[in-house]
Amino acid sequence: MQSQEPHADIGICPRRQRKKMLHVLCSKPHESQRMLINALSMGYHTLEFPLYEENTDGDYDELVDLIFEYNQIVCWW
Repeated sequence: MQSQEPHADIGICPRRQRKKMLHVLCSKPHESQRMLINALSMGYHTLEFPLYEENTDGDYDELVDLIFEYNQIVCWW
């Protein structure tokens, strides 16, 4: 007997959303840092925010928003 409900449970799990990782870079990463960043990022949706580039006040406002949006934040010196 089929259910008449439009969203009946048919035993399919919803697709899991990948966790998000934000990398805040205080200086340009060298080769060993880049390898570590790539290794830590596996399985995550990642974004890098370089602080060593020229940023405006609006960019820092965006960084604050990103910090609250992402599951994990890693700061690199």
